Amino acid sequence: MKVFNIIGLLLNYFLSKTKSVIGGKTVSFIDDYLNEGLFDFDEIEKKELVEVNKCINCGNCLLYCPVIRNKTFEKYPGPRNVIISSLRLENLSFDLDDFVYYCANCGICEQVCPRHLRIRKGILLLRKKFNDYKNTMLPQAHKAMYQNILKSGNIYGIKNESNSQGRNAEYVLFVGCVSKFREIDLVESSVKLLEEINVNFSLIDEVCCGGIGDILGMNIETTLAKENIDKFERIGAKKVITLCPRCYITFKSNELYKNSIESFFILDFFQNFGRRLKKSVKVTYHDPCDLGRELGYFETPRKIIKNSGANLVEMEYNKECSFCCGSGGGLRGFSLPLSIKIARNRLKMALATNADFLLTECPSCLHNLKNSKKRKDNIRIMSITQYLYSL
Repeated sequence: MKVFNIIGLLLNYFLSKTKSVIGGKTVSFIDDYLNEGLFDFDEIEKKELVEVNKCINCGNCLLYCPVIRNKTFEKYPGPRNVIISSLRLENLSFDLDDFVYYCANCGICEQVCPRHLRIRKGILLLRKKFNDYKNTMLPQAHKAMYQNILKSGNIYGIKNESNSQGRNAEYVLFVGCVSKFREIDLVESSVKLLEEINVNFSLIDEVCCGGIGDILGMNIETTLAKENIDKFERIGAKKVITLCPRCYITFKSNELYKNSIESFFILDFFQNFGRRLKKSVKVTYHDPCDLGRELGYFETPRKIIKNSGANLVEMEYNKECSFCCGSGGGLRGFSLPLSIKIARNRLKMALATNADFLLTECPSCLHNLKNSKKRKDNIRIMSITQYLYSL
């Protein structure tokens, strides 16, 4: 670890030679951002940003950041440096209106930080302020997502054809944008399995949960939450099952959702699933950032896999220190090549285990990892739900 810290300090030195601008204007973070009104921070926000200045320059966050590992330091200095470097070095700032969107919001920086600084929250706060200050700063792909949600109720802008089952139920199965429009097999497997264990659920004509708004700095959650809650109430549902960890986080954290419905994640229903493998296979598991580091689902997926009779082998970087798949934080929309490159590196870790299956339980992780797979790769990539249905 001492060697890693020395490397991190060297990186800090080289990064201090970079120059910085935002919206075409050279700024000093503490002067222009916090004091001169470039952005309107309240006292709590100011305190949160300045708290990050307790950084001890160990360099851990730079060494573990999946974006830095796959991009040159000249192009991306890392989330921590984006937030605090101008607090430390008067001559340093960055092209912040680009750099804040390179963050995958994976949280590994916070996990390996010995001071447990809330780096991710600082990045999300800057994104929100960029959007409030001048929404022309938003990347084109993120603007498109926003317009798609307003127009069609999902991030892809695809016509939201009805899949409502039109019946009252105890639960709503909320599938989310990625599952509904990109990973349809995941939806079908989940529906079949829930029916098999006699869960009383129904599908609705859902719109995006709104969680992407918080990640990209857009104020869209309230409108979308009201529309979804109205549809929950029409079928008398008081509980929701989500396939997407980000949707689950949104339902658990947004006040409108919290006050209207009780939230569950799909894996909660399969901890004692009875079906088992007919022959022995080797399985490895990718911990999604939101499901693992954010929500603490580490043992549940592993218990389900082991209960199936599989031989579970861990990848390098697992559980709290899992390596990101590259799809989160709006990164896939902002820089698809970089997102796939990160996913490819994660897939190589899975291939190194010689596992027959790479399992995960996040539609975005599933989609990105599958996109990174090459024909020569002898591994099947599935969600745990799809895997259970295949038994």
